[in-house]
Amino acid sequence: MPEGPEIRRAADRIAKAIDGQRLAEVRFGLPRLRPSAAIADHRPCALERACCSA
Repeated sequence: MPEGPEIRRAADRIAKAIDGQRLAEVRFGLPRLRPSAAIADHRPCALERACCSA
């Protein structure tokens, strides 16, 4: 499972790709995250790596 620097690099690449753009669609694979799809049609201002315990 990727950790630390790998996750940060992935987040940086994603941030660069979507910088200043409106999100047309957002999908999450985990059912508990699906309510977060309401962020569609918004412009992200930052991406952060969140730590979560399963």
